[in-house]
Amino acid sequence: MDLCHQILRCKNGVDVLRLSGEDITASSTIAQTRIAYRKLAVQVHPDKLQGADIATKAFQALVNAYERFCKPQEEVPNETEHDGTREKKKSTSRRKPGTTLVRSNEGCYRTKIKCPKCRASWGDHLGGENRLPVYTHFMQGLTTVHCLSCLFEFGCLSATHLCPHCQKPFDYSPDQYHSKVHCKHCEKEFGFMLYTQSEAKEEEDRKKMRDIEERKRKRDQQSGSRQERAAKRQGLDVEEYLTTLQSDSASSDEGVKRVNYARWSVPELRFECKERKLKSVGKKQQLVARLTEHDNLVDR
Repeated sequence: MDLCHQILRCKNGVDVLRLSGEDITASSTIAQTRIAYRKLAVQVHPDKLQGADIATKAFQALVNAYERFCKPQEEVPNETEHDGTREKKKSTSRRKPGTTLVRSNEGCYRTKIKCPKCRASWGDHLGGENRLPVYTHFMQGLTTVHCLSCLFEFGCLSATHLCPHCQKPFDYSPDQYHSKVHCKHCEKEFGFMLYTQSEAKEEEDRKKMRDIEERKRKRDQQSGSRQERAAKRQGLDVEEYLTTLQSDSASSDEGVKRVNYARWSVPELRFECKERKLKSVGKKQQLVARLTEHDNLVDR
């Protein structure tokens, strides 16, 4: 439990990932960051801590830190073929309105994705809801989604990805989306389906995703400012203030909620309130529908 408290006290993603003992810096690669994430994940996963409430909050904070730290820039892919694979050359220019990446989907699949918390499948509903481009945005690391079973929020880096041939897990990062990869279990090659839409709709969705990220960033800043003001009123620095709240939580469940909720975004608080109040099956389905709308970039 101590590690859960330490994660919740961290101010940024780098501090969270450094709790693993790995030397994580702003220039660390995704592979290095993945090692740090997995070391922490096996220790604070709710299944390991028997579903403790603070474990769920700490695991969510860890996933958020990992996803945001490794979030790719929205760049224009420039690819060349080399020995049957694609080498991606990074461009500093952003994707311009009215331009669309077109590539073949030969040998590509809509791979199975599982929630990192409850391991339930995600994405099976996209076809029936005519929302397949969400898979493209998700796999490129442009957006996060909510599990429809446990409501946990996650992105493509923390999700479990399964090989379309042998259904075994494989490591994935957004820079592989326009490449062919080899499964280390069955040694078969496969790519990832690219779902396109009209240029106007694509640009509209990308603008909404950028706006959502900007609002999250501002909420995080506001949360940090509130903690600084509260600490100042008590004559403490922020670290001492958070430590005091965590100490109170050891003997009071309300204390745990106070600390965790202070770090939640407005939509997360709204969904939590709804989940606690709406007990019937019909009401729970309404909550899931709200989360689905959120994943579809509909801001309530």
